[in-house]
Amino acid sequence: MRHILLAAALLACAAPAVAQQRPNLAQLDMDKDGKVSRADYKAAVLKELIKYDKDRDGRVLRTELPALAKLPGMRGQVDRIWKTYDHSGDGVVTRDEVSAQAERRFTELDTDKDGVFSQAEADAAAAAARKAR
Repeated sequence: MRHILLAAALLACAAPAVAQQRPNLAQLDMDKDGKVSRADYKAAVLKELIKYDKDRDGRVLRTELPALAKLPGMRGQVDRIWKTYDHSGDGVVTRDEVSAQAERRFTELDTDKDGVFSQAEADAAAAAARKAR
């Protein structure tokens, strides 16, 4: 599951520390049809949110994320990821905020606009993130 989080973090905000790893799109293919659709991507990102929602209230507080900061490649990235998702700036990340960010990011990543996210598109996003460092 760590790999899904790392891939989701990369695909959500192209964090440079994570961008060096090649995303494993098979882990984002939630319906296992061999493609990562918009629905798959959103479901994978929301599934990760649930892991950090310790009190299961549909919201993640910053205090619920200490385990994320300990994952390989995530040092210093938690604040960046947090800002990416907490659009309202209220210190809470909701399912709606995560879903909206996943929607925006999928649209950016699906560069050929065919409704699926390919390994080539994932590799291009990772390369762009590396170049941006």
